[in-house]
Formats: sequence, C-alpha cells, structure tokens
Amino acid sequence: MNMFNESDHFIDDLTLRLVQNQGCSFTSHLEATRHFEKTRQEIRRLVKQSNSQFIEGLNYLKECSQGQVQQYVSGVCGKILKNMDSSKKLNKIIETEILNFDRSMLYFFDVINTSYDCGDFHRELCLISVAMALFPFNAQPYVYYGSYLWRKEGKEMAEIFYTKIVEALQDPALDYFAADCFIKNGNKEKARNLLQKSQKNKLLSMEKYSNVRQSIGELLAQC
Repeated sequence: MNMFNESDHFIDDLTLRLVQNQGCSFTSHLEATRHFEKTRQEIRRLVKQSNSQFIEGLNYLKECSQGQVQQYVSGVCGKILKNMDSSKKLNKIIETEILNFDRSMLYFFDVINTSYDCGDFHRELCLISVAMALFPFNAQPYVYYGSYLWRKEGKEMAEIFYTKIVEALQDPALDYFAADCFIKNGNKEKARNLLQKSQKNKLLSMEKYSNVRQSIGELLAQC
C-alpha cells in the first residue's frame, strides 16, 4: 500500500478535476485527449515521487532513537515501513500509534524540527512528506513547505504556494506565516486582507491560538 494513492482510478479522477479547474478550451477531441494524458502522466510522476520521499523520510526518522520522544517516533516509523504492503495493518498502526495518542503530532514535529533547515533540501522534503502524510489537516507541514520553497526557490514561489494553501486549509497559524511572506514580498494589502479574514476565524478564539492571535495583531500593524 502507498500513503499517496497510485491507483488508476485515483489518478484519473484527480486528472479530470485538475483539467476541469484549468478551464482549458480545445479545438479538437485529439487535443483534449493529449492534454489529459500529459496531465495524467505528470500527476502519476508526482505521486510516485511523493511515495518515494515519504519512505525516505520514514527511514530518516527511524534512525533517530536517542531519548523517549525520538524512540517513539523511530518505533512508529519502523512499524509503518514494515507494513507498507498491508493497508489493514497500516491503518491499525495509524489509529493506535498516532490518532489515539494525543502527543503524537508534537513528538513527530519535535523530531522533525531537529533535522529541519539542515541545508539538505532533499532530506527536508522527505521529512515534509512524512508530516503531510501523517498530519494532513495540521498547518505545520505546510508552514514547513512554505519555508522550504522560500529558501530553495525564492519568496515568489513561496507566495504562490501560500496563496493556494490558505484557501484549501483555513488555519490562523498558516495565515500568519502566509501574510508574513506576502509582506516580505511587498504585498502588504494582500497580507492585510488575509489577516483581517483570519481574525474572523472561530479557531482564533481557542486558547491554543493565543500566541497566534497576538502575532496576527502585531503583523497587521505592519500593514
């Protein structure tokens, strides 16, 4: 089993959605078919690449075994790697070792942070793949990726990414980092609009977002 689905049905469905969202117009059925197939092949390539990076990331984390937190992360990654060919076993591991352990996310991010921004961009991308696969609805993996893009590809590419991800995942913490990127890229109005929108997010009233709430206010003052 792959964490990132490589089945033909999944690839075809994703390709169709992407092509529809592109709003392309074609002069012939042959042109449309060629575009669909080209897009399909690119998606399949990216999915395979993501799976490869995910497995490499698991192996990196498996090597970290000093300390209680590291031993937990190493142990979970080892179990996932051992059962990659069984969706039933893998789902059980995710449920028991990650979903039912309230500190799993903190432990994983704690270990990832020790290796993040290490100067090895490939290693970073592999660790990000693990974070995204295991915690897809948390803002932190996307903050990691935004930072990665900024340092490797430049703040313009980071802004393109943040512009898209803040629409897909509406989280005040993610909004803060996106707005910071917009400001540093010279787009204060874009940052202000995002931060004002973020202030209306119900999540911001939660205690765990208290620091983010203050940071958003401080950043908004710069706009």
